[in-house]
Amino acid sequence: MWFGLLARFWPYLAGAALILCAGLYLHHRGYESGFAASEGKWQPRFAKAERELDAANARTRMTEAESNLASAESQRRIDETQKLLDVRTADYDGRLRSLSVRLSAASANRCEVPAVPGSSAEAAGASESDQRAAEVGSRIAGIGADCESDAARLAEWQRWYTEQRTIFSEAHTH
Repeated sequence: MWFGLLARFWPYLAGAALILCAGLYLHHRGYESGFAASEGKWQPRFAKAERELDAANARTRMTEAESNLASAESQRRIDETQKLLDVRTADYDGRLRSLSVRLSAASANRCEVPAVPGSSAEAAGASESDQRAAEVGSRIAGIGADCESDAARLAEWQRWYTEQRTIFSEAHTH
């Protein structure tokens, strides 16, 4: 039975199979050619975008390296300035203390009150006015050191900001 039906309709079945295979083949070829055309259109654009990304990343890395180098140099200058200021502050502090003590001693000699007869002599040592003079000298030196330190920090910050702005504006123009 099956064999009889197959013998009778085999040309129609073969034709349908041939049409189906031809349709599948044409569909596959059309898909491949469309994919190839799409790849041909987009691959150059993707390649160009990737090259531009690599160039931008290289510029960014160079800009960051320059910025880090400028920041490190700025920090080195800040450290050097701070060491110099510490030495100068210690020197100023000693000078101001000495001047305050000498001023106190000079003014104390001008306005001496005679000693009360029969009173015992005070133990030798720094008087209260000498201590106050030393404290005033120390405070003045501290204020001076703070002002100098603030001025140096501000100048270095302005220099660092200008360097950073130059680095990033040059990177932006490239």
